[in-house]
Amino acid sequence: SKLILHKNPLSPEAEAFKKLKFNIDILTKEFPKIIAVTSIIENEGKSTIVANLAIAYSLAGYKTLIIDGDLRKPSLHKIFETPNEHGFTELVTKNILKPYPSRFQNLFILPAGEDSLNVLKILDAFDLRKIRELLTENFDVVILDTPPVLPVAEVNTLADFAGHLLLVVRADYTPKKLLFEFETSIPENIRLIGFVLNFYKRAESHYRYYKYYHHETEKENNSLSNLLKKLKIVKED
Repeated sequence: SKLILHKNPLSPEAEAFKKLKFNIDILTKEFPKIIAVTSIIENEGKSTIVANLAIAYSLAGYKTLIIDGDLRKPSLHKIFETPNEHGFTELVTKNILKPYPSRFQNLFILPAGEDSLNVLKILDAFDLRKIRELLTENFDVVILDTPPVLPVAEVNTLADFAGHLLLVVRADYTPKKLLFEFETSIPENIRLIGFVLNFYKRAESHYRYYKYYHHETEKENNSLSNLLKKLKIVKED
């Protein structure tokens, strides 16, 4: 099971997700909040991070919604075993918000929905500000699972909609060159709050969270690529 906080709630991995939530709350003190989660390429464990981070918020008493915004390859309805009949596509096109309840108190799932690929083509045509208002009126925390950054174009739209962006990096898997391209291409209106280092194998846990501050005056010392280079956990190519 990918739901680590459900299967092994006392494990070091589960504790890592609780710490991740704590660190995010330090950087984003306001509630309600919307957080977009992305990765550089596929298979970095992004959706697993989304699922367990959302569970951590729900267990802390926050009314939490997960949105599957990875419209090309949706997976959250499979992870949480919910239908995929209505979801994010219906929210965008019809302003209909009908999330599915999960097995966890306070946690709701909004899958990608039907006809997601067609909605993807016209995503920029909709007023996402109204959708944001609808979400923040009904939930304390919204976590948006977006597609990987570099293969697709809609990530910036979804990240701007969320206001906060969290990056998942898989140790010894994500190419350093692509990380640099991502870092130098982030629009100024998108706040990168940090990154999750996934599959970083130490004895106590496979999940780590490192703060990342995107200040121009500190960019040389605190850039994402420099931090990862020091940790020696990214591929050179």
